[in-house]
Amino acid sequence: MILPLLQCDRIRAMDNRHIILVTDYGAPYIGGMEVHAEECARHFEKYSNFAGVCLMPLSDSNDALSHFRESTALKAKITPLSRSSIFTSEELEHALIQHGISNMTVLFFNSLYWVRILGDLKRRFPHIKIFLRSGGNDIFQARIEGVGETLTERQSYIVKQITSYADGLIVNSQFSKNRISGLGIPENLMSIVSGGIDISRFTPANREEKNALRERLGLPKDCVIILAACRLVRFKGIKQTLTVLGRIRTQKPFLYIVIGDGPEHATLEQHVHEIGIQEQVRFIKTVPHTIIPDYFRAADIYCYFPRLETMNESGGSYVHTETMGRSFCEAMAAGLPIVASQVGSVAEIVHSGVHGFLIDTENLQEESATLAQMIDNPLQCEEMGIQARQYAEEQYSWETVCSRYQQLFSSL
Repeated sequence: MILPLLQCDRIRAMDNRHIILVTDYGAPYIGGMEVHAEECARHFEKYSNFAGVCLMPLSDSNDALSHFRESTALKAKITPLSRSSIFTSEELEHALIQHGISNMTVLFFNSLYWVRILGDLKRRFPHIKIFLRSGGNDIFQARIEGVGETLTERQSYIVKQITSYADGLIVNSQFSKNRISGLGIPENLMSIVSGGIDISRFTPANREEKNALRERLGLPKDCVIILAACRLVRFKGIKQTLTVLGRIRTQKPFLYIVIGDGPEHATLEQHVHEIGIQEQVRFIKTVPHTIIPDYFRAADIYCYFPRLETMNESGGSYVHTETMGRSFCEAMAAGLPIVASQVGSVAEIVHSGVHGFLIDTENLQEESATLAQMIDNPLQCEEMGIQARQYAEEQYSWETVCSRYQQLFSSL
């Protein structure tokens, strides 16, 4: 079920559990996993009985720890973990004792890294409550060493660990819940809590503000700006989006800005030249984390067409796709209408006909016609953007998302 929002003072009154957050952290690069850890830690310290963070750096240990401390300004204890903590439980057990683990402790894993030691933790601390968070694709990837030669064996191992030792698995969408239940995890073990966004940074801009932002960012004022911000990997569907742009004919000039980098970058640039739209596309590989909201506020439409992509892993393959789409939520918060494909969980975020339009991934003609219609209809874009902003405020603020976590932990 999707948990309804409770007011923070009510949550604080009912919450008598100690929360310990266990997370990986890849600073100085900041992605969705890192932002999620930071925001949860800040919120838990403010509104709950928070015992602190156990943090495993994925980059240089000192850089990651100092970045996390600076970003969160936590007063609670932060304990570093080594990578060996995902293979044997002793290091994490010691850290939990240092954090004052008790029978009222909720151990909240921000990822699946530690899935193999869940049984050891439960045997050592049988009364704690263990929750894990999954983005959906990570369970299907099953990138866990030494527990099976085939992908199916590794997936089965993860399912067994979660069903045997976890008190809850938190997933980001109904789409993820449905897929994961097909692997054998009971639906009643799973709860849906979406990712969050900073609605104070991603905000709508009026035309005067857009023009000022465009001047500062070196963007044209006299055209419709369409934005995509994502990793340049195949399942994001940027190549198909470029093909759509090459087919459309509009009354108004447009510029498609793609923020992000990845293995598809060179292929996408080549495709732009092959279809002759290099004057209408601009790739921006890296943008400082603090500046990204400015590009959203300067844009008029947010668009890319994610797809179902078969991915090969050692000993098997699985279908990878958009299980939430945080950038769609950020675009909605910035008051942008969305044009995208109806795959994965996108329809749970973007209500077609209200916040924008979702189209079948195989229908290039409809994708082209719909995007052209939006480019030439600024009034419709504005009206849908207003609805999108309102929905983002109600559903995806960090206050809302973290309150759902606390409601879940406090209901035990």
